[in-house]
Amino acid sequence: LQDGFGCEKAFDGDLATYQTPGYIAGWAYGADIPAWVVFYLASPVTLNTVIFKTGFLRGDHHLNDFSIEVLIGETFKAVTGTKVNTEGATIQGSRVTIGGQVEVRVAFDKKMSVTAVKIHAYGSDARNENSVVNEIFLLNLENVNMNWGEDVDVILNKI
Repeated sequence: LQDGFGCEKAFDGDLATYQTPGYIAGWAYGADIPAWVVFYLASPVTLNTVIFKTGFLRGDHHLNDFSIEVLIGETFKAVTGTKVNTEGATIQGSRVTIGGQVEVRVAFDKKMSVTAVKIHAYGSDARNENSVVNEIFLLNLENVNMNWGEDVDVILNKI
């Protein structure tokens, strides 16, 4: 965990507050990889999509090598059937490697009774491999195969 960049700042709906000059608040790991963060939910939910904004308003610090697990019961399980909104992405199970970008949409097979989501961070497009996940959105979309070219803000505005 990078000082001042706790996970609660990536799960608060705020993309306007600067943590330090040039860096919108969010979760960061101080370039100490691999790293992980857990987002606990108030009650069990059904999920099939994670959208996150990373390196927001930056030219780098985009999380570009990651995996996702969900907590069902007392066990974290890797998501399956993973798809991502990035052409040329490498997907191996729940691990995804992409080019650096701000808006990342990850769809996966529906998971029910999820009480937490764990993001594993393996790298970024910054020279020191640090990234800032500025905001994360956990969704159960009716159609995960909707237009993959659609901007994630359009999707978020529909819900």
